[in-house]
Amino acid sequence: PWDDDIDVYMPRKDYDKLLEMQMPDGFQVRSLKDKGYWAPFAKWINSNTTLWEEKSQPVIIGVYIDLFVLDEAGDEAQSQMKVVDQAARNFRRACTHWSWIDVWDKAKGLHPMGFFRLFLDKIWYSKNIDRYTEDLKKAQHLAMQGSGDYLVSYNGPYQNREIYRKEWFDSVVRLPFEDFSVNVPVGYDAYLKQLYRDYMQFPPEDKRQTTHSHYYLNLDKGMTMEEVLREINN
Repeated sequence: PWDDDIDVYMPRKDYDKLLEMQMPDGFQVRSLKDKGYWAPFAKWINSNTTLWEEKSQPVIIGVYIDLFVLDEAGDEAQSQMKVVDQAARNFRRACTHWSWIDVWDKAKGLHPMGFFRLFLDKIWYSKNIDRYTEDLKKAQHLAMQGSGDYLVSYNGPYQNREIYRKEWFDSVVRLPFEDFSVNVPVGYDAYLKQLYRDYMQFPPEDKRQTTHSHYYLNLDKGMTMEEVLREINN
């Protein structure tokens, strides 16, 4: 009851098919296939809006819904999760573009190891983004070869808690979200307890903040990076 958005899960064959499809006017799907894209999963994007999420990741998209793929897996799921998760962490660091001023400002008050990580992001990871993109693609490709009793979202934020029993997704039921209804997995209760424990308990008031960033947001039109920078500078 306290979530602020909808995420979409898709079986691998449907996810791959979607990435090859021509989108309707006003929409696009962005994924690792798109140069400069920074997320290890795809997003369905409203092209008639403008969103720049993080200052350190200078990529313009629009308001979106996250698209997560579900891969079949057996007992190897946890070990494979570690491989994909590490590759995704490296990839995200490579997609971060700090100026030296940003590095200096963010380093103030940081533990020396925190500063060292920022320094590495600047001088190593961002310079080798092609390498870390390919590493992530290879890890994802290896993960999709599995079979067994589980469905796994390898690029979700909860690591091993995103290894699900296959029967939770055998069918769907419709449940309300705000003023409409959506399809959710028939095993939604077990799924939500695995991810969030007591999911009916609201977070403390000081924790009721969105995790979604918006460095720049325009809900009225799609804009280029040049247009956004011009508006910010003005």
